[in-house]
Amino acid sequence: MSLTRKARLTTQTTKLLNVLGEFGAGGSQVDQIAARAGLRTRCAAARLRWLQRGGLVSYCPTTAYWHLADDQLFKETR
Repeated sequence: MSLTRKARLTTQTTKLLNVLGEFGAGGSQVDQIAARAGLRTRCAAARLRWLQRGGLVSYCPTTAYWHLADDQLFKETR
């Protein structure tokens, strides 16, 4: 029997996603995201890479901007 573990988002990681959602479709660079989330740049970059492996965010190497993979994840529905 294999044990599978669900990935759980911590409050800091969720805050990082919310901050990235505030930047909108254009995304932002990691230093701006880290400053707004109250994290060190290195910590924010590691979290963003982890989220990228999960398919929640994407990275554009030509502009060095991070984007939400699906902008509808954090939009309010009315």
